[in-house]
Amino acid sequence: MDITAPSRPAQPCRTDEAAAQIASAFGPRPALSIYGPGGSRREISGAVLENWAAKTANLLTEELETAAGERLDIQCSWGWRPVALALGAWAAGLVIATDPDEPGQRHLASDSEARLREHLATATAFEWTIAVPAGDLDRTWTAGGDDDESSLASRFPESPETLVDYAALVAGFGDVFQPFEPVTGSELSLPEGLPQGTGAVVLDRRSAEGPMSSEEIAAVCAVLSAGRGVVVITDPGADAERIAQAERGEIARGL
Repeated sequence: MDITAPSRPAQPCRTDEAAAQIASAFGPRPALSIYGPGGSRREISGAVLENWAAKTANLLTEELETAAGERLDIQCSWGWRPVALALGAWAAGLVIATDPDEPGQRHLASDSEARLREHLATATAFEWTIAVPAGDLDRTWTAGGDDDESSLASRFPESPETLVDYAALVAGFGDVFQPFEPVTGSELSLPEGLPQGTGAVVLDRRSAEGPMSSEEIAAVCAVLSAGRGVVVITDPGADAERIAQAERGEIARGL
């Protein structure tokens, strides 16, 4: 069986259903592929994305005791973790924050030490600051080094209990999520400028600066929930056209 064959397109769905629909559309087939710096390549199946989304939702509701309607600001570099965070947050009934100046309770998930510090300085006692590793395979947050001085505890020695290490905690939570109360999300809309057909959508982010925006995260999730694979290229030295051909996809212009 060719597991790289294009999936059958799924129907549009709500945000709270996106993780399950992605798993249904792709199963063990690759859904999201990341070409990172140094020639690295990560391939995440639909089933694995749903698994991490469920773990994230369980972390948010069981450990952090967030409630439906609360907002999560995701400020992470391009990769699979911001997608899993969004899918899990939506399943738990949270809203992905879009306006940094909007008042109200606001949690933050970020791989940036500066953003973590900024949020800790302004957050209320009931707002979580979630440290997310920058590396796709890292099991704990670090400031970029391998020594003890790079750890979360060392970099934030007087931090409140509302600062948590996402990677160190999330793996221990359940692979299936059942909300305490029914959740109704918003409709995911496919972005404009999407290549026609059913092949993979290739996002060339070789010169991108800053984290994924909430709109970009939603766009990736919408494409995946529609049954189309997403390939993200962040490696500055990568040949985007060659990768698009190898992935049987087309580069999305302006997306």
